Amino acid sequence: MEITYQVSVRSKSSDLRGFGRGHICGGSLITASTVLTAAHCLVDDRDVPRLASFFRVVGGSIYRNVQTENTFISDVRKIVVHNKYKPKGFLNDIGVMILSIAVGVNHPSLRPISTIVQIPPAGTRCRASGWGTIFYDGPSSDILKAVNISIIAKERCNEPSSYGGSIVQGMICAGNMSGGEDACQGDSGGPLVCNGLLAGVVSHGVDCARPGFPGVYSDVAYFRDWI
Repeated sequence: MEITYQVSVRSKSSDLRGFGRGHICGGSLITASTVLTAAHCLVDDRDVPRLASFFRVVGGSIYRNVQTENTFISDVRKIVVHNKYKPKGFLNDIGVMILSIAVGVNHPSLRPISTIVQIPPAGTRCRASGWGTIFYDGPSSDILKAVNISIIAKERCNEPSSYGGSIVQGMICAGNMSGGEDACQGDSGGPLVCNGLLAGVVSHGVDCARPGFPGVYSDVAYFRDWI
């Protein structure tokens, strides 16, 4: 499995009732005990950060609902939601989870990924991945899926026919202006990787793979100091 940094952020209670059922969001392992995800994955319906004990993190396998000998499971010791996170407009949609158990350095299929230092230029080919729905309002995927997409210039994303100015600092657009390739529901918080480095966190969009509305990702380089 080549996507060795992807994890599944889960509701512990749902997941204990049925392994895989607790999947809420994706995340990326950035140190042996730190997961980077989206802020909106870590808050409740009133946008209040949930307790760390609500969550568990699962990784090391491409299967969402099957445990293999490589499956890693950890409780969460602490969560940190960006202090300027605003759900309206998905501003500063980034958060960190500190795991109760560190991933072993010799784990065969789960390893931290390094974060990018500067935003990749428009046209860069990147990869987004997750266990999210296969189409808007569709079923979640049982197997980790990935899609190759391109970074799109902010100016293009902010055209009136697209996001009309709502793509601000701290956000990256990536996808395909003609639609057809995108992250989807349940992929939130997951990785956008460019040239082997973590460049973005799946944040939001309009439906999924809708023409003229590529996916929007939190810009890891912009938030690097916060992380």
